Formats: sequence, structure tokens, C-alpha cells
Amino acid sequence: NRTVRQRPKLYKSHLLYAAPLMRSGNYRQALRVLKQAGKLPDHSPWVDYNIAAGNLWLGQTAEALIAAGRAAARGLVPKAWLLQGNCLERMGRPSLAGHYYRLASRNPETASIALNNLGNIEVKLKRLERAAEMYRRASNADPLFMEPRISLGGVLVMLGRHAEAVDALEEVILQAE
Repeated sequence: NRTVRQRPKLYKSHLLYAAPLMRSGNYRQALRVLKQAGKLPDHSPWVDYNIAAGNLWLGQTAEALIAAGRAAARGLVPKAWLLQGNCLERMGRPSLAGHYYRLASRNPETASIALNNLGNIEVKLKRLERAAEMYRRASNADPLFMEPRISLGGVLVMLGRHAEAVDALEEVILQAE
């Protein structure tokens, strides 16, 4: 009896090759490799996700948004929603970015980052009370994620609520020790 050998998923070698290129900042070369992988018939949505990330790093926001959309359509959600939100935010579309962040906030894996990003949008729109609420929710979703606590402290200072700001920032300092 002979065993049937499955054809290897070639896109995996492309992803493995592109990963250190991305980490070392060689985004253009990584994108060339990833685009080759994207032409393979059985490629993973992670290929599209990484194409989106590389394009975003290179400032090619429209291309990044398209690739993130492909990753989302192929099932890589909610991470692709975060990336779509980032693209739209950079394109000056905070309301639409907020839509994707709200979708991503429903998933425990991405909730803290999505809620933090929603808080950042609220700050830009000068809705500080709503920003504070998003930062609190982000902190609750992941108590080890310090960025929303720091941002909350800043927003509370802007709101003139200094005692609350001290409490929020004191937690950050205590956790850093």
C-alpha cells in the first residue's frame, strides 16, 4: 500500500519567508513575496492580511484596505476589521473606521485594541466623555494593556477631573514596577 501524499501548501513558505522581512522593515521585498503567495489558488487569508499590513506600513492605504477586505471576506475576522479600521482612520474616515472597530470590539481577542482605537477617534472628534468610556472598557477587556489607561488619564486631565486622572495613572505606574 502506498500512502497518498498531500501537496504542500506553498503559501506557507511564502508567509514564513515574508515574516522576517516585515519584522526587519523590508516591506517592499516582503510584499513581493506575499503577492506571489496571493496568486496561489489555495492561499490563506493570512496572506491577504499581511499584504494589507505591508501596504499600510508603506503608506499605500487604499491597497491595504482592499487586501484587508479580502482577508475579512475569507474569514479572517476580527483582526481584518481592525486593519480595515486603521486604513479608514488614516484615510480621514473616522466614522467608517469606528464601524469596523465596533465590530472587532465584540470579540474578546481584539476587544481591547478596538475599544482603545474607538477612544482615540472620540478624542479626535472632541467627545471626551465618550472617549473616557471607551478607554475604561478597553482597560476592562484587557487589564494588562496599559495604553488605554494612559489615554484615560490624559482625557480625565482634559476634562478637569484630576483626582480620577491620578487614580488611573497611578495604576499604570504601580503595574510598571
